Amino acid sequence: MKKIAYLFLSSTLVLGLVSPVVVKGEESTTSTTGTSDIGSTVSSINSGTSQTKSSPDTTSGSIYESSNTEETTIDTESTSETSKTVEPSLFATRANVINGIVGDGTQANPFQVNTFTEMKSVATTVSTSSYYTSTNTGSVYIKLMANITSTGSGADFSNNTNSIIIDGATTSTSGTDGKFSILYTGSTTTSGGIFSLGSSNMNISFNNINFGSTSSSISTYYGFCTSTSASNTMNIRNVSYYAQTGGQPFFVTGSNSVLNFYGNNSFVVSNTGSQNQEFAEFTGIMNFKTNSKTSIVQKTNEVLAFIWNYSSVQMNVESNAEVFIQSGKTEMFYPSRSAIISLAENAKFTYYFDPRLSYIDPSTVFGEQADYKIISQTGSTNASSNNFFDGKTTLNIVANKNSSLNFLTNSYPYQTGNLDISSVDTSKITFKNTDSSKSALNNGSYTPTLSFTNSTANNTIYNFQKTTLGSSPTISNDFILPSKSITKMTSGFENYNSLIFKPAVKIDGITSTGSSASSSSKVSSNLTGVSSALDNTFTYQSQYYVSSSTTILDDATVASKYTNASATPSNSSIHYDGSVYKALTTLPSISSTTGDQSTSTALDQLLPGTYRVYGRLQIKDSSGNFYYTPWQNTTATINPYSSFVFPSSVKLNDSFTYQRTGGTLGLKFDQTKLYTISSSSNQVMDVKPTAMVSNSSNQVTLVSGTPGTNNDKKLQLKLISSTTTPNWNLGDLTSPTVLELQPYWDTTNSKKQFYFDGVYSGPFITNSKALIDYNLIFSMAAK
Repeated sequence: MKKIAYLFLSSTLVLGLVSPVVVKGEESTTSTTGTSDIGSTVSSINSGTSQTKSSPDTTSGSIYESSNTEETTIDTESTSETSKTVEPSLFATRANVINGIVGDGTQANPFQVNTFTEMKSVATTVSTSSYYTSTNTGSVYIKLMANITSTGSGADFSNNTNSIIIDGATTSTSGTDGKFSILYTGSTTTSGGIFSLGSSNMNISFNNINFGSTSSSISTYYGFCTSTSASNTMNIRNVSYYAQTGGQPFFVTGSNSVLNFYGNNSFVVSNTGSQNQEFAEFTGIMNFKTNSKTSIVQKTNEVLAFIWNYSSVQMNVESNAEVFIQSGKTEMFYPSRSAIISLAENAKFTYYFDPRLSYIDPSTVFGEQADYKIISQTGSTNASSNNFFDGKTTLNIVANKNSSLNFLTNSYPYQTGNLDISSVDTSKITFKNTDSSKSALNNGSYTPTLSFTNSTANNTIYNFQKTTLGSSPTISNDFILPSKSITKMTSGFENYNSLIFKPAVKIDGITSTGSSASSSSKVSSNLTGVSSALDNTFTYQSQYYVSSSTTILDDATVASKYTNASATPSNSSIHYDGSVYKALTTLPSISSTTGDQSTSTALDQLLPGTYRVYGRLQIKDSSGNFYYTPWQNTTATINPYSSFVFPSSVKLNDSFTYQRTGGTLGLKFDQTKLYTISSSSNQVMDVKPTAMVSNSSNQVTLVSGTPGTNNDKKLQLKLISSTTTPNWNLGDLTSPTVLELQPYWDTTNSKKQFYFDGVYSGPFITNSKALIDYNLIFSMAAK
């Protein structure tokens, strides 16, 4: 944005005269008048119990054979298989009809299913080799056109070489919450389930479907899709499941199975109805995909387990995914086979044992706890204990950056098994009984062990906090240094209401604001939610790194760029990135506003723009060792700011004397008489004169060349820098040299000094002196 400045030159030849300087911008116009060489600044802003389990038909294969095949995480659902809703009006333009069902199963022309009989017919059709060779060589798309009901005989898919996608999305008022329903009225012990996969290496997706409802609440405890063959993948996206009788959503027992959850999913089994069993009989890998939210209620009077694992089970909660489980089952895993829970960055996993049949409305569990809504049910699940396993085996937990893991109970404590936890900068791992008089963990029939390894990538100190039982509990803390483990805990569990692993020093986040004014252009930052459980032998430092790149950098990269060399960037013509810090002696034990503000500091001398700001705490122990919290980040914007100082007037009589040189009387300009143009802007500015405007009282003409010797009152006037360019001829400003002024912090190059020089041909001795009265106009623009 260009600015215009006027330098008013008004004088007789021998008496210089006072004039205003005006800087004009779109936001403001300010004028100051004075007689000094330097005028006012004018600025503008641009601004343990064994269980008995029924077995299916022998035709389905033995469900008691375990697989020792090593599992690996595989996401087999490609983006090309993503379900797309195709409206009936479009279907009507398609002529394809196979076995009386509209559609051919391609993405553009999916099978349109109106009844479960039609669904079974589609399953039979697409399970033939001729279908894939002559009709559709790609994925099979099946679109529900209505709520459909299975009366007991399921839809069986087999030998399908490509993915099958069943989509129940609808905009019709006949659907519930934008989804059609698949209901069931058959036997709870039907071994094939509502759907089944009859061969290996298959991939099936259930998208946007309600399975069951409060008015049609029968299901089958062989899952809504049964798979006993190897290497099959099920993808669940935006599915709601409800059952009061026969509730068990998944029966997936083939080796190397994969079960993926995408989007928002809800599973509820909570009633005194019969045959309500596990959430899943499963072997393989269960992935809760990135950004998904999955809520599970599995509380009935048939206690059993949450998962009946046929071999080792791995549960992966991917980045930013949330899982909330309410279980009233005696075991989390049955039988005694090891399990792995892995949490990626920012993942959240909560397992809440509650033997009451009342449960939290799944639609509210991902908000604040105060907003949870209870669905009232009478009775209990008959669980007599709360175990990780029915015997002693190992639950391996890996929790990555900013993830959180909660094992909560309001009744029996967790017991049995080995808990082996590795934390890679997790935010918190909690074992807690919501009844303060009861313990979170117990010794049980088998002596459990609890180990915790601080595998930090950021040199973070962790705190193992133990809170005793009672109304006035005591809290003890054990600090775990980087790459260290606690002494394995094997006894005393019954003494503690909660056992929590969390960073000994923590911050919740960072706030930053950008500001600009005359000779000020900075990002001010402070950390939020600051607290420490360490004693007073530790000292701290809040550290900030400001980057002109808004791309989020990883912790290691930021740490490599950060420097404690200077609290303010060195004097330079350009500043984009920089570091700043503030020393702290203590931190509050509980986060507070006072503690937050004590970390405040600012990085000054920054160019306009949007910055990514990183902040952390450095912790120093009495031996001089340093530890750190993970970097938090936010953005801040600095607006452009323009501010200049010009001489308010020029006294020409102070700039020259009459001298005779070579017998000729003339003017001699004093090159020591200097005038200054300076910038207090926060950006590089280009300045140049654009015009000399004659005022009404002016009697002298400016010329570009040397004036004549007669009395024609002509003047050649130059504005010449005392150091380098520019050298402006004020008689000819058609293409003047541009003067570049650096931001205010470059104290050498943010200003220029100049003097006047020139010749004059007017009368030297007269009774009436010639008047010189001009405005010199400058333009200014950000470079």
